[in-house]
Amino acid sequence: MKKKLRKRIKTDEFVNLIAKLIELVKDNLRELIIGAAAIAFLVLVYAGIKTVQGIQSGKQSELLGQILILEEELKTDPAKLGELEQLGSTSRYGRLAFLKAASYNFESGNADRAIDALQQIPSARKDLIYYQSRDLLGQIYLEQKKYDDALAIFEELERENPKTYAMDIVLFRKAQVLAARNDVDLAIEAYTRLQEDFPGSYFSSQAPKEILKLEQKK
Repeated sequence: MKKKLRKRIKTDEFVNLIAKLIELVKDNLRELIIGAAAIAFLVLVYAGIKTVQGIQSGKQSELLGQILILEEELKTDPAKLGELEQLGSTSRYGRLAFLKAASYNFESGNADRAIDALQQIPSARKDLIYYQSRDLLGQIYLEQKKYDDALAIFEELERENPKTYAMDIVLFRKAQVLAARNDVDLAIEAYTRLQEDFPGSYFSSQAPKEILKLEQKK
């Protein structure tokens, strides 16, 4: 008898609980529907964002591949230069395209066109591409015997001391400019600092013979 009573009590409690849950759902049905709709909307938005990001990532990877292919094709087909410069104007990787175009122009003896390409690279984003472009511009000015302009660039890089660019390269370039400008003592000082600060680098290994050349000029 007691077992039947306990069973009935439990059954009544369960039925009562279900009734309360149903009543709770009824009382808050509108809020529950809105909440479910909001969650469904957020899920759809997230899925849409990931889809768009995937598409954009695929397109950008394709553009990067095009730039690298054009760079390789330039070795045998100079007409590809226009396509490379066009990508510089229209893609996310435009700065890289302009840098590649500038390098090609400089190596081909067209310094002015190389400078035009480098000037398309903004300074707002100071990363490896930016510092490579500044280095290349300094080399062009050195080639053109615009020593003051070249020195200003390498001294600017030296002051900024970016983590994304090797300072031994910067010091070596600076020393080259000073030597070309016949600032022998300053050039020797730059080469010496290069040896002291970066003893294991390739550019440091070139410093002793450059210092010897400068010492012979005295």
